[in-house]
Amino acid sequence: VYDATQTASTTLSSDELAGDVLTLAYSSALFSDAHVGNAKPILVSGISITGGADAGNYVLATTTATTTANITARPITVTAQADTKVYDAATSSLATPTITAGTLVGSDTAQFVQTFDTKDVGTGKTLTASGAVQDGNGGNNYAITFVPDTTGSISWRSIAIIGGSRRSSASRRAGGTRRRSA
Repeated sequence: VYDATQTASTTLSSDELAGDVLTLAYSSALFSDAHVGNAKPILVSGISITGGADAGNYVLATTTATTTANITARPITVTAQADTKVYDAATSSLATPTITAGTLVGSDTAQFVQTFDTKDVGTGKTLTASGAVQDGNGGNNYAITFVPDTTGSISWRSIAIIGGSRRSSASRRAGGTRRRSA
């Protein structure tokens, strides 16, 4: 699972004779990069014989080896948060979704937002989270599950009546001036 490092772990094997016992160790196993992928190369170095009943009968032909392994996406769950607002003709929400399962690793950062399902006044409104993780790999190092919230509320907007005068078109002529009666 993606952990933002190149560190790998592997199990060493050798072609010692059947029945012989050797203990092998290594000092480093590194993926070519830290990002998600299949059959990613690993360089194993610092290989040594560290023990076993038959260790004295063998010498290593090399102290490095290569292998491959997969790095799978790190699962996280992002949940929209309850929000209330006054009607503003938009679906935007000022609340920020949170990671409710799993964690970000390394210097990766969350870039999540949420929106109301509609702009209209009401309660029990659905808030939907969206976004990605800035991880140096287009967000592909994470498998994100988004969970909506259904407790949103948009309340009525108060409006003021602005006073003014109104003239009928019969009392005006072109240019907006009044006719004089004789």
